[in-house]
Amino acid sequence: MATRPFIKYVTATSSQKAPTVYLQCRVKPGASKVREGVLALTDGADAVELCVSAAAREGEANKAVVALLCKVLCVPKSDLRITRGIKSREKTVAIGGRAVQDGEECTARLVKRLTDCVGV
Repeated sequence: MATRPFIKYVTATSSQKAPTVYLQCRVKPGASKVREGVLALTDGADAVELCVSAAAREGEANKAVVALLCKVLCVPKSDLRITRGIKSREKTVAIGGRAVQDGEECTARLVKRLTDCVGV
């Protein structure tokens, strides 16, 4: 299987009670509505490229990123949170909850959902 450095599965630890998947994203805010979505996802890529139409001010783009990933990955908004890069285009998004309870198989499922949405 190809290396996917943009997605990382972390099992539950003593400090982290539940398993989590971390997704590295590179966000392009202010894109047209037509380009909004997953722009690129390639083998060996260090981040998933996302385009959102929201402007990068007052957290609008961050909300749009969470909404886009909820739609693409089919996970509830409460299971997603931006852990790094609140004021940056480079973001780390943590995915928790039921979406990642089935172990490392969830990373393959999430990558497939992202791949299916590239350019759509």
